[in-house]
Amino acid sequence: MLKTKIKNFFLTLIQLLIFFILFFEIFSIFASKLNILAYNDTPHYSFKMKNGLNWLNEKEIWGAWHKKNYEDEHLKICSDNTVLFNVSYSSNNVGARDEKDYFKDNNQKNNSIFIGDSMVEGYGIHYEQTFKKILEDNTETNILNFSTSGNFGPAQYFLIYENLAKNFNHNKIVLFFTAMNDYRDNSISRIESYPGRYRPYIKKTNSSFEIVYPNNSKKRDDFMLYSENKFYNMSIKFLVGFTFSANTIKTLKLIFSNKKEAVKNNIKNSKEVKINRGYFANNKRDIDGAFFFIEKLFKNVQEKEKYIVLIPDENDLRKINRNKNYKDYYWHLRLKNISKKLNINVIDLAPILKNFKNDEIFFKCDPHLSPNGNKIIANILLNKIFKK
Repeated sequence: MLKTKIKNFFLTLIQLLIFFILFFEIFSIFASKLNILAYNDTPHYSFKMKNGLNWLNEKEIWGAWHKKNYEDEHLKICSDNTVLFNVSYSSNNVGARDEKDYFKDNNQKNNSIFIGDSMVEGYGIHYEQTFKKILEDNTETNILNFSTSGNFGPAQYFLIYENLAKNFNHNKIVLFFTAMNDYRDNSISRIESYPGRYRPYIKKTNSSFEIVYPNNSKKRDDFMLYSENKFYNMSIKFLVGFTFSANTIKTLKLIFSNKKEAVKNNIKNSKEVKINRGYFANNKRDIDGAFFFIEKLFKNVQEKEKYIVLIPDENDLRKINRNKNYKDYYWHLRLKNISKKLNINVIDLAPILKNFKNDEIFFKCDPHLSPNGNKIIANILLNKIFKK
């Protein structure tokens, strides 16, 4: 009798579990198709992760970087089942997204160095479509691109310049500031958002800022190694590759992460944390930390031509087109002060990009720059920086 009860109990438990999994997946399918989640990706039904992360590692002092001489694929499908992009990436002998040997190009005197995140790396587009390549094809300059995806921010801009980029001859340095996330990418408030990852965070001290790394972080040859446990890694690959449930799980993780951050910063709710981004950010600590390391980078390049290019996102441009003014915000005043002190040319893309429709600049179901957006920015930079 007891054995029968126990057996029935476990059978009922298994049935409930199966029902929950099916309900969760059905909910995730509808939520993804309606674009109501933070992530609405369509699975590509393969264990081969075509997500453009296989060519990344996290073993350098600056964290995320590309494996040397490596090729990768990136497929993204929108919630309406249309293919947004299906591209390949490749890195050169120093890990940059480029076709050139940077050691051979090191003898050139007119090298320009680009430093930025995925927007400058060329996320989701072919190499020939990147504004970096378009500029090279239309000028006599040679561009060394030290930009990468992988939650790359100002502390990492400083570290990659000091430990890699500055070793190459150059007369220009162009730092691209993606306002959407650059204040927060290295914020100490996010140190628990990426458990185990080897990446720097900005910690405020009594009178300054310093770089710290999580205690549990490990240098990794594989950016996609979620855990030392192979079964766990395979489970994650199955979820991402074969289910819509991965979208709901990632969205819930983001919500709880934002709520945690809101509590730490004495902010009332996670909605305000979302607002604290882009051209209308107002978190003084994160802004000061970001610009501390940007200023530190440019202090060491006094003899170079120096540029900061500000990249807005879709939300920024919507607000700007509603006549919302950002030039009196703390971050903009801080940047103005630094640029004047260090003779940095600031190129704000917003006043020009606001004249275009957002779908002319960005992908339709991804916040990154589309091929046409790269063309537009290449033309702007051609006139502002590389005009003969």
